[in-house]
Amino acid sequence: MEHRICFNCIIRYFSPAWYASVMGTGGFANVFYLLSAEMPFLKPVAVALFFLNIFLFLIFIIPWVGRWFLHFDKLIEDLKHPVMSNFFVTMPVGGLILGTNFFMIGKEYFSMAFIVTLSTILWIYGVALALIFGVFVTYNMMITEGIGPELTNYSWYITPVASIVVPLLGNLLVKAYAAKNMELAKLINITDIVFMELD
Repeated sequence: MEHRICFNCIIRYFSPAWYASVMGTGGFANVFYLLSAEMPFLKPVAVALFFLNIFLFLIFIIPWVGRWFLHFDKLIEDLKHPVMSNFFVTMPVGGLILGTNFFMIGKEYFSMAFIVTLSTILWIYGVALALIFGVFVTYNMMITEGIGPELTNYSWYITPVASIVVPLLGNLLVKAYAAKNMELAKLINITDIVFMELD
């Protein structure tokens, strides 16, 4: 039986968990870049993973955003699911990690002004979405009845991870803004501290 790939079907059934690959790829890129100080052969690997991560983030954003407009019913179904709902936060967290990639690796390929601007955008939406999804998922878990032990799994740890990742990019932004905009640097720093306390 022949199965045709339908773009609309891809959007409808696109799993928010795909952004976990952006988190992982970005994490490996940063680790390999840091290790390349002692093992230079890892630097090309880090750079390749960095550009791969940009590609993954951009390619996944099409179906991720598309679901909000074309298949909102399916998206709400996933948001209310005790397992799938935890993966929505991987999108903003993936963006936060991508921002750290730009600061660490991208400085050799992009201007610092571009990196700071882009990372600020990634940090703002990362903070907003991490907070929204974090509160919603926790609230939904508390009010949903009939969550059996078969649904208990490690995905429940993903949502709190956002509280750890927000300061990773935030600290880099604080250093970047400290010299030219101390008020903004303080605001970012306070937000980072709040998220660290939420963890």
